[in-house]
Amino acid sequence: MNQITKRDQRAILIAVIFIGLLSTHHFAIKPWLTHWDQVKAKTSAAQAKLKKIDTTSSTKAAAEQKHLLGKVPTFIMPTQEDKQRLLFEKQFTQQLKQVGIKPKSLKYLPAQKSKTVSGAKLLKLQCRSTANFSQILDLLATLPQNPYFVSIEEIDLKAQDEGRQKFDLNLTVSTFTL
Repeated sequence: MNQITKRDQRAILIAVIFIGLLSTHHFAIKPWLTHWDQVKAKTSAAQAKLKKIDTTSSTKAAAEQKHLLGKVPTFIMPTQEDKQRLLFEKQFTQQLKQVGIKPKSLKYLPAQKSKTVSGAKLLKLQCRSTANFSQILDLLATLPQNPYFVSIEEIDLKAQDEGRQKFDLNLTVSTFTL
């Protein structure tokens, strides 16, 4: 049997490297570049659509932009507990006033370590009030606009009268704090 010479070994090594590079290009780099081109095209299309919306030209475009921006959640990063309490309560109280609900009581429950966000505490605000059903629905619809709001922890409704027009509302909402 003939031995492989150094020259043949180099030729085989070069061929293996070439085949490896060709395979890498064909199976990894080329699909990635194709995907990147698709992402750039989608981004360009979305940017073009946003540029078409000119809020100064018509009220319809302004309404469409407001609708689109309303779907984007806003959230302000949490701060120290004392400051976060004030900011959250002020914003929540303003939302209650906007829908016509007068709270009987607002109280904070003890802060707990968050199970989902490392290093943060969950601060819960409990609101007790009396309201009609449409006011409660309006409040629930506007809660995500509060930049400090995280979630509804508890909601309890009890009808006050036979006509079921007024309800006792017990609502617990939460925010994050450091």
